[in-house]
Amino acid sequence: LRTAAARTTSSSGGGGGGKSQNRRQPAGRTCKRTVAMARIAGLALALALAAPRCRGFALRAKPKATGAATGASRTQYFLDTADVAEYARWLPTGMFYGVTTNPLILQRAGLPCDLETVRRLHDACIEDYGMEVFMAQAWGGTTEALVECGKNLAAIGGEGGTLVVKLPLTKEGVAAAAQLRCGLCMTTCYAPHQVLTSCAVGAEYVAPYLGRLGDAGRDGMGLVGQMQAIADNQAGDAETRVLVASIRDAEQMADLAAQGCDTFTFSPAVAAQLFGEELTDYPSAGF
Repeated sequence: LRTAAARTTSSSGGGGGGKSQNRRQPAGRTCKRTVAMARIAGLALALALAAPRCRGFALRAKPKATGAATGASRTQYFLDTADVAEYARWLPTGMFYGVTTNPLILQRAGLPCDLETVRRLHDACIEDYGMEVFMAQAWGGTTEALVECGKNLAAIGGEGGTLVVKLPLTKEGVAAAAQLRCGLCMTTCYAPHQVLTSCAVGAEYVAPYLGRLGDAGRDGMGLVGQMQAIADNQAGDAETRVLVASIRDAEQMADLAAQGCDTFTFSPAVAAQLFGEELTDYPSAGF
C-alpha cells in the first residue's frame, strides 16, 4: 500500500491545473485496486489455513466394521439384547445405532452381571459390528456405589466414549449422574417431569418404559409424546434424547414417530416385525 501511495504521489507531483487533476484519478483507482487485492489475498490465506482443520474434522469419524446407522436421519435404533447371536442376525442390517442392556437382560441371557461380561459384549458391539454406542446399567444401592460402578463401566468405552452408563431416576441415581463425566442415560422414566431432571443433569438420553406404563394402567403413548415435547423444548447446545424402551410392537414405534419420537430400543422380536409386511414380501419374491 505504501508503494502504491508513493506511485500516486509521484504521478501527481509535476505541473498544475487540469493536467495535475487528471493524473490523480488513475492513481486513486490504482490504490483502490491494491486495497481490494490485499483483502482478497488475506481472505485466500485465511481459507487456506482453515482447510486442513476442516479436512481433519471430517477424518475423525471412526471406521465401521459393518456400518452403524449414521446417515442424515435423526432416527436412532438400539437393539435391546445381550445375546451375541442376535447381534450377528440384526446388527449387519445397518439400521442400528447401538445396543442396550441391563442386569435383567443379562440374567435372561444366562450371563453374570459383572464388568468382564459388559466388556465382552461392548467389544462385540463396537469392534465386531461397528456400532456407535453400547449402553450398560450401573449397579449399586447408594450414590457412591453407582459412581464407582459408573466410572468402571465408562472406562470400558475408553476415550472414544462408546459406553453410555445407564442410571435410575432415583435421588441416588441423579446425584451419581451429577458426579460422572461420561455419556449418561437416565432410566425408569415414568413421568414427564423426570425428563426435565434428566435434562438438568445433562444426560444424553432418558428412557421411558412404554410397555410398563401401559401395564400400570397409564396412557403410555400420551405420556411419552408429552416427554418428547418437553425434550424438544429444552433442546439447546446439549440435547437429551427420549429413548423409548419396553416397546411391544412395531406399530407403537410408528405411532410415536408421528408424535416426534426418533430414538427407540427394542427386542429382536420387534426387529423382526419391521420386516414382516406381507404386501412387501409377496411382490419382492418375484423380482
